[in-house]
Amino acid sequence: MRFVLRIATLCVLLMGMWSHASHAHVTSDQRFDIFSHSCMLVSETPIGFAEARESGQWNCRPDFRAAEAPYVWLRTTLPDSVGNDLVLRGMAAPVERLTLIVDGADDAVNLTVLYEADLRQHWTPGNYFAAPLPENVAPGSTIYIELRQPLSRLMATELSLEAAEKATRERLSRTFFYSLCAGMLILVALLSGVLSYLMRSVSAGLHAIFSLGAAGYVLSASSIVFILAPDLPLWDRQAFSYALLGIGVMMVAPILYLHVDEGTLTRPQKIGLAVGTLGSLVAALALPLSTWFDFNARTVFHLAFIPFIVVLFWIIGSALRRGERSIIGFALAWSALIVLGIERVLRGADFYFAPMWLDYLFFFGLAFQALVMTVAIAYQTQTLRKDRDRERAVALSALETAMTDSLTRLPNRRDFDQFDWQRADFFGFVDLDRFKAINDTYGHDIGDQVLRVMADALSPNDNTGIVRAWRLGGEEFAIAMQAPSIEAAAIAFNRLRGEASARVARDVPQITRPVTVSAGLVALAPDPRKAFRAADVALYRAKTSGRDRLCYQTESGDLATMFPNTGTPQAA
Repeated sequence: MRFVLRIATLCVLLMGMWSHASHAHVTSDQRFDIFSHSCMLVSETPIGFAEARESGQWNCRPDFRAAEAPYVWLRTTLPDSVGNDLVLRGMAAPVERLTLIVDGADDAVNLTVLYEADLRQHWTPGNYFAAPLPENVAPGSTIYIELRQPLSRLMATELSLEAAEKATRERLSRTFFYSLCAGMLILVALLSGVLSYLMRSVSAGLHAIFSLGAAGYVLSASSIVFILAPDLPLWDRQAFSYALLGIGVMMVAPILYLHVDEGTLTRPQKIGLAVGTLGSLVAALALPLSTWFDFNARTVFHLAFIPFIVVLFWIIGSALRRGERSIIGFALAWSALIVLGIERVLRGADFYFAPMWLDYLFFFGLAFQALVMTVAIAYQTQTLRKDRDRERAVALSALETAMTDSLTRLPNRRDFDQFDWQRADFFGFVDLDRFKAINDTYGHDIGDQVLRVMADALSPNDNTGIVRAWRLGGEEFAIAMQAPSIEAAAIAFNRLRGEASARVARDVPQITRPVTVSAGLVALAPDPRKAFRAADVALYRAKTSGRDRLCYQTESGDLATMFPNTGTPQAA
């Protein structure tokens, strides 16, 4: 997370440097806004230049909403403050053609027609084009501009004349800005993808998809994509930008769902998320759908995000009121972008008019959100992993408690029933002789000491070959052994019986008589279940034939007996 924070700080500093550099040499006389200084003529059918020039329908105080027409003419006269070497700057959106007619002061008329390919050729970052003007443009010249079938009224309202030097400088600085935004988003996508893989985080994976979609949106909406695909049609570029942003926003719904506490979303909120996601899908398909149905694609694109914004406010507000810590990072990451998104939606849906430079803030908000969200996802994933590890540790502790005898700390009968018997070759039952008499004579505290000493003697040990020992209940124990043969196992186990009796005599001196042990030992193969019964029979034989001995089943199936301090078997 420290790495992400350092990258975020660096990016913010770079953007601050860009902002200072790109505005340091811009003066008011370097730009002439055409729409605010023009008269406008609109029509539902094509109007020729001669007819337009003589028309009495010119509106010299045009409202931006009036520019929503299939055929638009603008007329303006250049003031004396406009210098030479100018470019025509405007929104690079799909249009049938843009016609520029200069009616010079010397009555010379110069006509320039810009088709889509020309706008692509003169693209400049920020969804603009900057085309050179004819040589006879000078102060006092009257300029007529015709727009045929423009995608948006912004193609009329964003037209301006600028100094070529300023346009070149802005092209460089804006290319840097948008490339930086896209690079930040791609970096965040990679970081989120790594987090998704390393931490098995679905939320991080979804955020990686969102960040990639947002990066693609920045590259296409800002026209930087023309560096990679100079022949990409404007219509396709616009469709890609709509689709990528819509798909990216669709990823927000499951990300938000994963950030709120489980089970806290109400049914209306879930329905709201579904409706908001559907709206984002409509936004993604707005431009292709507009070719089949008659509607304004740009307006529908922006309006389609309103349900999602409302649902975001609703769910985030509810989660914050409940005090959910996991939503804080999400809210911090999205707060600025939601506010900027509301402004973008209202402006894009033509509720009010504002210059397109506000889009810079939206693109910056995308990059900022992606960085903060990566930190939030990393923090949430780390917290979830800690909680999961803590719960797992508690569960393992509870399981260990459930599988362990509380007195001797040996595994109990539950562990015995789940043991993998392929890990051992031989199995035996062990029983303390006359243990009830010890409890009756010396008390249960002394009896418990004897059981603990016996458990310690039977604990797994490489020297004895014991791989597991259990206390099955009362004074009864069981062991699993590994040895080259049943005879070798019997000799080792018989020696262990004697050592166990000696330990009791040493560690529990209150008992004045010897404490002896009886045992039965058999091979586990081929059937462990039959081996258990055979070991029980062997133990019973050891108990009934005098105690303090080991009975074991030989390879021939007969029972043999070993007494204390002997390694020589005798027929049982």
